[in-house]
Amino acid sequence: MTTLEKEDGTYTTDTRSTIMHMLEYFVPDDRKDSDKELHRKIRKEIQQPVDTADDKAFTKEEIIAD
Repeated sequence: MTTLEKEDGTYTTDTRSTIMHMLEYFVPDDRKDSDKELHRKIRKEIQQPVDTADDKAFTKEEIIAD
């Protein structure tokens, strides 16, 4: 695995630091204080129960199906 340049201009030095940098970059911490408007909207929407008048109950077959 190759080295990567980090935001501060330094480079990763080994496989472990490269993987850690990739994880931090591609899977950042989920923190409310760094949310953009879209993220705030999503957080708000997921707090609401999903229920509509035409919802049908799941059948036993649907629950068992892979």
